[in-house]
Amino acid sequence: MAFRRPAHRKGTTGQQWRKFRASVLASSAICGRCGEADWVTDAPCNHPTHADLKGCPTHPRYPTLGHIKALKHGGKVRDRANARPEHFRCNASAGDGTRRPEGQISWDW
Repeated sequence: MAFRRPAHRKGTTGQQWRKFRASVLASSAICGRCGEADWVTDAPCNHPTHADLKGCPTHPRYPTLGHIKALKHGGKVRDRANARPEHFRCNASAGDGTRRPEGQISWDW
């Protein structure tokens, strides 16, 4: 069975996405979430899937594109007003703005 991207994630691959991402990352040297300006783009990486990349995209200070309004909640994929550069750690820790009630465990896998 082939992997199918969720509907709210459509448009986050391909050449247009890469150009959009590059333009957002070039627009600022400051993380939109924490306000720090300490990007790390050349960290050594030993992940086999990252062998062809310049740096490690899972390094905590690697620059990523973050969405202000989560895509899951109606944010637009390539909307310049909804995008900002963020550290990988800041973007990953933010989540999508939803939280489970206290004590509830997710068994949806």
